[in-house]
Amino acid sequence: MSEFLFQALTVTGGASGVVALVVTWVVLKVVHQEKEQRAADAEERAALKTKLERLETERLAGLEHKIDDHVKADRSQEILTKLEGVTGAINRLTDSTTRTLEANAGQTEKLVAHDKYLANLDRALQTHINLPHPKR
Repeated sequence: MSEFLFQALTVTGGASGVVALVVTWVVLKVVHQEKEQRAADAEERAALKTKLERLETERLAGLEHKIDDHVKADRSQEILTKLEGVTGAINRLTDSTTRTLEANAGQTEKLVAHDKYLANLDRALQTHINLPHPKR
């Protein structure tokens, strides 16, 4: 019986060794496939990162070009200078107009005074003409 038991244990031990070998082989194969998958994913991530950096660089270069074109086309300082010149001309015209209006007001007052003087002179002359004069 002990031989039977020994043989049974030997057969069982050998079978468990084969099973352990198969399990180890399957586990190692899965681990190897996982490593290959991780390496492939890492390469893909690196390629995507490189592509993303290239696209960002191109996009920034395009934006930089657009900004440079906009700055070159920007005429705000030129327009501002012209507006300041126009504003100065308007201010000078306003001052000139104000002086002219003040001068006109003074001339109008003088004309009214002259009209009164002439009206008084005319009235005095008419009165003098209508008075009887001695004949000579």
